[in-house]
Amino acid sequence: MPDRKPALSYAASLLRCDDRERFLTVLFAPADCREDLFALYALNVELSRIREQAREPMAGLIRLQWWRDALLAGQGGAGHPLVAPLREAIRRYHLDPDLLDGLLIARERDFDPDPPADPDDAEKLAAAGPVGLGLLALAILGANKKSGEAERNAVCAVSSAWGVLGHLRSIAYHAALGRVTLPASLLPKDGAVAILAGRATGESLSKATRTMAERAERHLIHARSVNVMREALPALLTAVQAKTYAAALRRSNWNPFEPRIARNRSRPLALAWTVWRGHL
Repeated sequence: MPDRKPALSYAASLLRCDDRERFLTVLFAPADCREDLFALYALNVELSRIREQAREPMAGLIRLQWWRDALLAGQGGAGHPLVAPLREAIRRYHLDPDLLDGLLIARERDFDPDPPADPDDAEKLAAAGPVGLGLLALAILGANKKSGEAERNAVCAVSSAWGVLGHLRSIAYHAALGRVTLPASLLPKDGAVAILAGRATGESLSKATRTMAERAERHLIHARSVNVMREALPALLTAVQAKTYAAALRRSNWNPFEPRIARNRSRPLALAWTVWRGHL
């Protein structure tokens, strides 16, 4: 009989379905920590779904507190397939509870109906979750035990870029949930209303999108200028994919509603080439 491939874990299956970009980056991590990375990134998928699934903000905030209790207080969580592997990863790698709590705090802002005030606020909103996720991934990879500020700075830069570009790619999706993630200071008086109505067009929208996309590109340029340890690369590979999303926005003349912007750009061969070279 032919050998059967082992079934993917719940975390890996969830990630492959809902966040293929990060799923592929995990495949370049050492085998002994892949499941822990799958669990970490799958947690991000679970948290990102809460805003969409909650019928009202209070229900969503209660669900986020459920995760806080399960992971940080060790209370409840029975029956959820991610809780046990996440608790084990927290124990094994001594994951920073403040970073884990930061993931939850970032998702609490999903329920804030007001757009960010300015580009700095918009970047902070977009980057909070990805930066914490990247630093936790660095800890799981073990790179933070050997590395210094260079690796952490590179992870923060790449994660910030990924978060900003992710918000730009998801403008239509967020609008359907009643959220505007572009900075109010760059939109006309009725700009947020137009985005929520799905009829935002014109120079002001393009300008706001370009301003944020170029901030992301500057983060990517900075990350590529840093020499990092090879062990840290799996936590940085979203830079390869982020570059293609930034280029797609540029080709669309900074129109975030262009359908091809949301298209998956996993680029497995480019990821493999980056790992083989040993730098971004």
